[in-house]
Amino acid sequence: MRRSGCAQVLIGLESPVQDGLPGLELNSDWKNRKFPYYKEAIRTIQSHGISVNGCFVVGLDGHTADIFSQIYEFVRDTQLHEVQVTIQTPFPGTPLYDRLQRRIVC
Repeated sequence: MRRSGCAQVLIGLESPVQDGLPGLELNSDWKNRKFPYYKEAIRTIQSHGISVNGCFVVGLDGHTADIFSQIYEFVRDTQLHEVQVTIQTPFPGTPLYDRLQRRIVC
């Protein structure tokens, strides 16, 4: 990829801890299964001169207030070149929105 001119990849890691990943993907739970390889994959990609922009979502099931320090530790440990942090946003019409709507007690 580097020889072809690729300078950066954006990877939706979603969570720096495995607690946030189960059930995140409706069909395959792929990210949860691949979590043990996250750090090695980042190091491998960056060792080839390709910057990794790691994207995280806060507010996933299983996250606590410690998620911010967990993201910091993960970024420091992997030496991610760039980071994006977003807040979980349930858009109307999505399964997440419907699931959270059912939890609202009036």
